Amino acid sequence: MVSSEVWGNVFLVHLVGNLEISDSQTLEEMVRNAMTKGYRFFVLDFSEVVYLNSSGARVLLVIERELGRVGGRMILAALNDTVRRTLGIIGLDRVFTIVNDKEEALRLMGL
Repeated sequence: MVSSEVWGNVFLVHLVGNLEISDSQTLEEMVRNAMTKGYRFFVLDFSEVVYLNSSGARVLLVIERELGRVGGRMILAALNDTVRRTLGIIGLDRVFTIVNDKEEALRLMGL
């Protein structure tokens, strides 16, 4: 499940459960729609994510690249050990900005 809210100029996305193919597609569509509305700064709250598979990781990478092209930024917040390990195994832990919680992410975004 994916839901969102806006904090100033930051689009905050709450992810729940497993970030697999269906939720990955929903996340990608949500971010693309927000980008068409002018949002360039995203925080993805993983506090309720249990599992991330390769389709979820792929979507995160696609979003990161698209935001980089337009001067945007994405921060991943509150990853559990399993999700962190998955990103580490495929080397994406060095690609993304990862913080302990969404409050820290929002502070880094200037809020």
